[in-house]
Amino acid sequence: MKRASGILLPIASLPSKYGIGCFSKEAYDFVDKLREAGQSYWQILPLSPTSYGDSPYQAFSSYAGNPYLIDLDDLALEGLLEEELAGLLHMAPETGRIYLAYIRPEFRRRGLGIQLLGQAVLHTRAQGGEELSAALFPGSPGEAYLRDCGFAPQGAAEGRTLWRKHIGFDPSV
Repeated sequence: MKRASGILLPIASLPSKYGIGCFSKEAYDFVDKLREAGQSYWQILPLSPTSYGDSPYQAFSSYAGNPYLIDLDDLALEGLLEEELAGLLHMAPETGRIYLAYIRPEFRRRGLGIQLLGQAVLHTRAQGGEELSAALFPGSPGEAYLRDCGFAPQGAAEGRTLWRKHIGFDPSV
């Protein structure tokens, strides 16, 4: 048996302009660098959607893939997204919990954040929910924005401040 070596590096640890690594050009470049270095293996963490605390070991599903790991630029090249993607919102479908709200720097201060929150409100109400929630690290620039939008801090968990906003239920939505 021939000896071989490799490295453990989670996909999310790769560089990315969106703040989390994905199956992008950087992943392929990393594989090329491993080969150049004579490495045989790349061990990664589970690829399932993360749940509370963003742990890859507490997945909602053992069959689904983590949407955070999808390369948005590749989707744009395939024509599945507009190339001028200004922001994105990822939520838990039933709970009203916002997992990711991102607005590219060049599109900030143009009202896109309030549009994303509006979509979150409509989605949560359509699911019968009455509350939005988000978790941010203390001192995050998003704290002031959430406060301005009516969210209130409601304690902390895993080093993050929990923010909640009661949105009520509107049966017409």
